[in-house]
Formats: sequence, C-alpha cells, structure tokens
Amino acid sequence: MIKTKSYAALDAASPLVPYEIQRREPGPDDVQIEILYCGVCFNLILKRRQLAGPLIGGMRETREVLDFCAQLDIVSDIELMPMNYINTVYQRMLKSDVKYRFVIDMARF
Repeated sequence: MIKTKSYAALDAASPLVPYEIQRREPGPDDVQIEILYCGVCFNLILKRRQLAGPLIGGMRETREVLDFCAQLDIVSDIELMPMNYINTVYQRMLKSDVKYRFVIDMARF
C-alpha cells in the first residue's frame, strides 16, 4: 500500500484536516498521472476565496491531454450531426435531450 498525505473534511460540518490515504499499488491497467502543480486550492479553500476563469488549461495543456488520449486510444462518445440540423440540435439542447456530445459536421453541409 502507498501512503498519501491529503486533507479531508471528516463530516459535513468539519474543517479540512490533514489526512492519510492508503492506496494500492498501480496495476497494469491503471493510468498513473504526475501532478506538477498543487497547493493553490488549499489556500483558496481554507481562506474561503473564489477563483473565476476557464476550467481548462491553455493550448499547451490541451495539446498534452489530446496527445495522451491519442496514445491510449481514448475517445469521446459523440453524436455527429450535419450542419443543416443545427436548429434541431439547438432545440434538443434546450430540452436536455442530449446523450452524448454534439459535433456539427461542417464538411457535409
């Protein structure tokens, strides 16, 4: 087992406290991710600060994720829709009738 230091709220009314998590060793089908930056979140949480902005990284980070997914053949489930169905797509989105991510096919207009 791997001991990992973290912070946890032991119940809904408790503050964050240091906590140790016991993790198993990664297996052959697991993906291990190297975390390069950490720490800002704790300062924001403990001081009850808010952070606004996009929830994704920049172009470099996006490229890293796409390359990583391509290496492991990780793909999204999509619903490919021709451009002339754009109004149907919009109406379905308004009704929350979306099972997968919509992708508009601009090539088959």
